[in-house]
Parts: sequence; C-alpha cells; structure tokens
Amino acid sequence: MQIQKKLSRQLAKKNLKAFLVTSPANVHYLTGHDFGGDAFCLLFQNKIYVLTDRRYENVKLSACELVIVRKKLALELKNILGKIKKLAVEDSFTLRQVKKLGNYKLIAKVGLIEELRMLKSTDEIKEITKACQLTKEAFRMIEKKLKGGMTERQIAWEMEKFVRERGADALAFTPIVASGENGAKAHAVLTDRKLKEGDLVTIDFGVKVAGYHSDMTRTYQIGKISKKQAEILSLVKRAQKEALKIIKPGIELSKIDQVARKVIEQPGYAKFFSHATGHGMGLEIHEEPRISLKSRGKVQAGMVFTIEPGIYLPDCGVRWEDTVLVRKKGYKKLTS
Repeated sequence: MQIQKKLSRQLAKKNLKAFLVTSPANVHYLTGHDFGGDAFCLLFQNKIYVLTDRRYENVKLSACELVIVRKKLALELKNILGKIKKLAVEDSFTLRQVKKLGNYKLIAKVGLIEELRMLKSTDEIKEITKACQLTKEAFRMIEKKLKGGMTERQIAWEMEKFVRERGADALAFTPIVASGENGAKAHAVLTDRKLKEGDLVTIDFGVKVAGYHSDMTRTYQIGKISKKQAEILSLVKRAQKEALKIIKPGIELSKIDQVARKVIEQPGYAKFFSHATGHGMGLEIHEEPRISLKSRGKVQAGMVFTIEPGIYLPDCGVRWEDTVLVRKKGYKKLTS
C-alpha cells in the first residue's frame, strides 16, 4: 500500500514509535473509510490499527487491523502498545480524549498526515474531478436562469437541488450567493435579497463526492454595470490569469499569491483583497497547501488547490475561483 510506505518513512524520519490519529479526515485518508469521527488510528512503522466501536465491526479494511473497543480505550491501547510509554498525538487532541488514554507521555505532532495528503493519488484525483465536473454543470445550469427578481436563497437552492439529483453526496460548504452590497463580504450569508439591474452577484459553490470536495466561484453581472464594477471584475479575472500562468512544480507557493496580488495592488485596490489567493482541497474543503504570502514550500505535481483572487468594495464585490491539479509540467484546470 502506497500510503503505508509513505507513512513508514514519515514515522522513521520523526523517530516516532507510535502515533495516534484522531482527525476524521486523516482517519478517512489512512483507512479509505469515513467513520464520521468515531474512530482513531494507531500508527506504527509497519502497521495501522483502527480503534472504533461496535457499529463498525463489519467494516472491511484491506490495509488496517480493526479493533473494536468494547470496554475502555485505555485498555485496548495498553494491549497494543505494550511497553511503549511515549505516544505521539495530533495537536487537535482534546482534553477529554487525553483523559481516556491512560498514563502515557504525549508528544504533539503537527501536520504529519496532512503533509502526505497534499499529494493526491490517482484515485483521489478521480473523485475530485467528478466533484468538479458536477459543480461546473451546476454553474452552467444557473447561468441560464439568472435574472432580476431571483433571490440569493433561490439561486442557492436551485444549485443544491441540481447537484443532489445528479449524485452529490453533500454540499462542500454552505453556498455563498452575494449580490449587490452583500458582495462586499468575502463570506456572505444567504439572504432574501432580490437581484436587480446593475448588480454583481458572486456565487461560491462546491459539492462532495465520495468524501472529496470541489470549489468554484464566479461573479456575474445583471444587466448593465458601472465602470467601477467592470474594472474590478476585469482586474480579478486578470489576477487569476496571471497567477495561473506561473503554476508548475518548483515554483514557490508564496509566489503565486504575490503575482495575483500585484495585479490588484497596482491600480490601488490592495486593501480590498482581504484573503489568501488559494487553498488546498481534498477530503477537507480547506487543507494544505495554502497559497498566501506566508506560505512555505514549493508547488509539487499531485497538488490540488484553488486560485481565487477577489476585490471587496463597500458596495459590491468580485471573486473568481478555479480548482487546479498540478502536473509534472504545468497544471490542469478542473473547473472552467
């Protein structure tokens, strides 16, 4: 199993004998099964144990050993760990969880599994591509229906209904439909505001397929818009285009953000671009790598992330987002 080989190298590199994983997304990644937050993974360099309850005793796992916790977690851990007294845990471990472990010296480890998850396997790319394809279809559908008088909630429902009927397991997140002055908020909430002539409306939407997410944003104009609105719409599109041009293995992640930000800053809109240029995506809607000025590391083939510059003025806003897969040479846009 490819994951096991990578994991063995990681644990050896960190000199860890045992590592307890509790993040639902990380457990899903390691096991291939969604336990809904009701399972832990205990990792060794040559084996993965999955500790869960009786509801999952019939789950078939090809590369992990299933352990049903019938009494106390501490007893099961003691049976497996034996004389090992030093246990690495994810930094998200809660105090309640710590109390269930028993007497171990705990070492918090950050990002060990997340680092593996940054590079997607062929199977993962397949599921993300399916999710992105369904999202594109939803946008094509809503583009034909957009008109004055529709409410933000109505637009969101039309898109949700469309993807649910076509096999989406869930939405990736609560949709954003931000029209007029609501577009000034990068993460606006749905309202009953009706679209009207001269509006910009930003739609941020994604779905979940087999545990994997999609993410896409478009800003549309309703009728004739002002010169200022047209300017920021054009700028955001150009910022994304320039950022996409440089994506290839070996490029600094922070450089992508710099290129997009420069396009927006030059005409004087620096303070109106209030978030990072992109984020990784997979089993979680926001995961590594981050595409920001503070990002460390370089672009690698197999990464999947978004490019989503934006401008948010007091009375309107624009965002334009696509998901890309990094290849050995350049990238492939999964949304368009």
